[in-house]
Amino acid sequence: MKKALFFLAAIPCSLLVAAGYRWGGSGWLCWFGFVPLFIAIESLSLGQAFLWGWLFAGSAWCISVPWLAGAMQRSFRIPYHVAFGLYLGLCAAHGLSGGILAWASRRLAPRLSSLLGESPWAALAVVASAAMLALEGYFTGVFPFQLAQTQLFHLPTVQCAELFGSGAVVPLLFCANVGFYACWSAWRPKHPESVDLGRPEPMQFECSGQTFFRRLPYAFLAFAAALLLANEAYGRLRMRALDRIIAQETSQKRALRVAIIQPMLPARNIARREAMAAENLAVQDEMTRQALAEGPVDLILWPEATYGRRLYYAASEDGARRGENLSGLSVEEAWKRETPYPAALLLNAQSEATLWSGRKERFNSAFLLEPPGKLSGVVHKQLLFPFGEYVPFGRVFPFLNRVNPAVFHLTRGEPGRLLEMGSGKARIGVAICYEDMFREPARRFVLSGADLLVNVTNDVWFGGKVACEQHLQYSVLRAIENRRTMLRAVDVGVSGVVDPTGRVAARIPVGQKAYLISEAVPLKGLTLFSRIGGLLNALGLASLLLLLAFGRGRG
Repeated sequence: MKKALFFLAAIPCSLLVAAGYRWGGSGWLCWFGFVPLFIAIESLSLGQAFLWGWLFAGSAWCISVPWLAGAMQRSFRIPYHVAFGLYLGLCAAHGLSGGILAWASRRLAPRLSSLLGESPWAALAVVASAAMLALEGYFTGVFPFQLAQTQLFHLPTVQCAELFGSGAVVPLLFCANVGFYACWSAWRPKHPESVDLGRPEPMQFECSGQTFFRRLPYAFLAFAAALLLANEAYGRLRMRALDRIIAQETSQKRALRVAIIQPMLPARNIARREAMAAENLAVQDEMTRQALAEGPVDLILWPEATYGRRLYYAASEDGARRGENLSGLSVEEAWKRETPYPAALLLNAQSEATLWSGRKERFNSAFLLEPPGKLSGVVHKQLLFPFGEYVPFGRVFPFLNRVNPAVFHLTRGEPGRLLEMGSGKARIGVAICYEDMFREPARRFVLSGADLLVNVTNDVWFGGKVACEQHLQYSVLRAIENRRTMLRAVDVGVSGVVDPTGRVAARIPVGQKAYLISEAVPLKGLTLFSRIGGLLNALGLASLLLLLAFGRGRG
C-alpha cells in the first residue's frame, strides 16, 4: 500500500509545475516544482524513476489542458467518450517526457559527478537542464509546452529568449530547483523513514574533490540566486533599450496603424464557412467600417476561417500565379463588392492551385488585398494539423484517409514566404492557426526579412478562456525570441498586439465581440536566436548522448 501511495504522490506533486501553465500568475511555483521529483527518485531504480516521472509529467499535462477533450470532440466530430480516451492517451504520451527526465537525472547525474569530480548539485543541474532542453527541442508533441511559458507573468525573466530561444529559461529554473533540493538534502534527518521499494541503496554521488558547493550545499542555492539576479538585470536593461527604440520609431512616423477584428462567429459559421459566407462577411464588414470611422489605418486583420470564399489560381512551373479568382469572382470584382476598404486587408481562406502538371493542390492560405482590388501576395500554412488538415502517411497508405472523412487533405506551404505591403511599409510573416506554437516558422520569416509577425487563428474549437490564454503565450515567446511585433487576429480571442518585449500592448478579451485599433512598429535586425535557432537544444541532446556513450565506454 505504501508503495502504491508513494507513486500516486506524483499526481498532487505535479500541480506545482502544472499551475504555471494553467494559471499564468502561478509560475513562481516552478522554481521549486521539480524538487519532489528529485527527492522521489533518490531511492528508486531506473525503471521506478521513469515511472514516477511519467506519472508526474502526465498528471501535469492533464491538469494543464483539461479543455483538450472537448476541443477534439468538436474538431473531429467524434463522441465525447472517444475524445476523452484520446485526451488521456495524449497525456500519457506527453508524460513520457517526465519519465525521460527522471531516468536521465537518476542515471547520468551521479555519473557526471564521478567523471568530473565536481559538485553533485552542479552535476544534477547540468543533466536535468540538458534533458529538458533536449525534450523541448526534439520530443514530438501535439502542443509543444515550454517551461518559459510559466514565467511570462514576469517578463524580465524571459528576455534571455532572444539569445537562445525559450529554452534559455530552462537552466535558470533547474539551478533554482536543484538549489532548493540541495538545501533540503542538508536539512533532512540523517536516517529518515523510507518506503521499501525494492532498492535500499539511495542515489549516490561520488566526488573526489571537496569543492565549495559540496562542502556547503546552501552555496548552490546562493549561486542560483546570483544567476537569477543577473538574468533579471539583463532582462530589465533589454526591455528599457527596446522601449527607447520603439518610441524613436513611433516618433519618426514609422509605426503602422492597424485595425484587428474579433467577430465572435459561432462554431457552426466556421465549420460551414462557405455556406455562411454572406452572414460572416456582413458581421466583419460592419465591424471593419466602424473601425475605419475612427480614422485611417494601414492594415486590417481578419481571423482565420472567417472569409467564406476560396481562392483559385493556376500556378506556372516557376511558381507564378495566373487567373486568380475568389470563388468565381475576379479579385478586383470581389474587392469592389465585399471589401472596398481604403487600407490593406489580410484575409485567411482555403486556396486551390492548378499546377502546371495539371494536378490540383489545396492550401490553408493567407493573402493580402490592397486597394483597388490588388492581390498583393499569397502564403500558405506550413505546419498542418494532423487528422484535421491532413492524414499522416495518407498519400502512402490511402486507406488511412477514411479514418476521418472531414479531413481537408491540404498541402504544406513553402517556409519563409512573406507578404509585402505596398510602398515598403512592412514585410509580414504570417503564422496561420497554431504555427505560432513552434519557433521555426517565425524564425524563418525573420531570416527572410520579415519586420512584422502576424498570427491569424481561430480558437473557437477550444471552448474556453484557459486554452485561448495559453495560445497567446506562444505568440509572446515568438515576439521576444525574434524582437518583432506580433499582431493576433482571433475569432473568439485573445486578439491583440504583442510588442517586441513581450508586453501585450493591446488586447480584446476572450468572448468579446469587438475591434481594436493600435500601432505596430516594424523592426529590423536579427537576434542571436534568429541566427542560431535551436542550438542550445541540440547541445542539450548532444550532452546526454555523450554522457551515455562515455559512461558505457568506461564500463
